[in-house]
Parts: sequence; C-alpha cells; structure tokens
Amino acid sequence: MENKVSKDLIILPNKLIKIKYKKPYILRFKNKNQEMIYFGAEHSNSYKDKHFSKIEKILEEFIKENGFKKVIILAEGILPEKDEKKEALIEKYKEAGMLYYLAQKNKIKIESLELTLEEIIKETIKDGFKKERIILWLFINLLWGKLGNNKEKRNIKEEDLKETEQTLFIICKKLKIVKKKEDASIKFLIKKFKEETGKDILEIKMNEIKKYQSPFKNDFPTNKVSSHINFIKDYFMAKEIIERLEDKKSVFASAGHNHVVAQEPVLKKFFILPPTLRVGTKEKK
Repeated sequence: MENKVSKDLIILPNKLIKIKYKKPYILRFKNKNQEMIYFGAEHSNSYKDKHFSKIEKILEEFIKENGFKKVIILAEGILPEKDEKKEALIEKYKEAGMLYYLAQKNKIKIESLELTLEEIIKETIKDGFKKERIILWLFINLLWGKLGNNKEKRNIKEEDLKETEQTLFIICKKLKIVKKKEDASIKFLIKKFKEETGKDILEIKMNEIKKYQSPFKNDFPTNKVSSHINFIKDYFMAKEIIERLEDKKSVFASAGHNHVVAQEPVLKKFFILPPTLRVGTKEKK
C-alpha cells in the first residue's frame, strides 16, 4: 500500500523548539471508522510518576470505546522480551514497558515505533551526511550518555575518551561505517571535534557536551546530524501510525512529547478534522 505521508508536514526541531505546549501532550482524533490517541510523554522510568496512571486510565477507556480486536498499541522505544512486574518494566523500558504490561494484560497487540540504529544511520547517509560526521555524532552521544549525569564539575579527560573508544568502534563496525580502528580512534575524534566545532574537547566541561548533540540547536555540524535524525524518526514513526490507521485500526500510541507535536500535522491531515480532544495545547499566535 502506498504511504501518503508527506515529509513536508513533519515539524523540524528548529521550529519545534519555538512551539509552547503543556506536558503531557495528548492528541485525540476520531472519525466514523476509528479513533486515535497519541500520548506525548516526558520520558520517565519512575513508576510513581503520575503520567503512568494517566496512560493506564486513558487506555482502559479507549479499549472500552473501541473494542479489544480493533485496538493496536504503538510505542516509542524497545519493547521488553519477557513479562515482568509493572514496576520493573517501567524502570527498564519507561513508557514502552508500561504499554507492554497493559498490552499483555488486555491481550492486545503492541508494536514498537522505534527504528533500529542501523536503519537511522542508513537513511542519514542516504540523505547526504558524511560518515565521518556521523561517527563524531555517535561519539558525542556515547560521551553524553556516560558523563551527562556526573556531578563532578571538571573537564572531559582523555580517560573518558578511551572508555568510549572500543564501544564506538564496535558500533561503527556493526553499522559498516568504518573498516579499521583508526577511523574511530581517539586521535581521529579529537582532531575531528576540533575541525567541526573549533573547540578542544579536553577543555570542555562534562555537562557542556550535550549542546554539541542537541537536535534543537544549530550551532555545530553535529547539531545538524541530531536534527536530521530526529526528523527521520518522526517521519518513519508517522508512516507506521498511518499504515495502521489505513488498516482501519484504532491506534493508541505513545512517544516523547516533542515527537507527538512534530507529527501532529500528518495525523490531522489523515483525519481531516482537528482533534476532538487536546489535553496539551499549543500556544496560539
């Protein structure tokens, strides 16, 4: 079936950041054939967060209105491979874990909206981004994952880079974007970071690394990689949702709130009418 999702309808991160809205950002669309709720969450792995009970309540009402056979659940993130207690699933998989638990409880099909890293990188290269810049972006993301929650107020050290070097090479080799270790070595990364940002990475504070990978900034080339990857995710997530809607399913989906806002124009076009319920609302201009 030909997919009718237009890339032009996806809101790009640099425009998304200018839109003000409440969180969680919840969309509800309905026509004579089906219904959809898209829950835009502030990601959390604490089962005590109120939005988990809100997801459960809204989904239960959604199932009652649409019937078990017609409903499908779609979730951003990796889905669990085995059943566990609800609290454990939330701690490990966040909203995807909660939805997996509810899907098993209600015997409803659940699918992931998440692209694999291989798929994301393949699309990014196809769209014209150089492999060297993607390697640097991967490196910065690994560094942020390692150092982002560190409370120490110190500069990044060469030991920090060494601890991510082997992981980076394994990832890049799996993605088939490097052939030899030198292509993702510390020497290469320090040099490439300087070329791309004008900064010495060993003179940067640990908590500053995020600004070099943020999709909502446009200060460095690596920001452009992040922004485009966000766009790719939004486009393919929207395609997946539209395919299920075209199958006449009633869809309950959950993703990070920024993804829901970015994909809203695609869904509005499918349903033609504006949402019948919007708990999170954009600021009117």
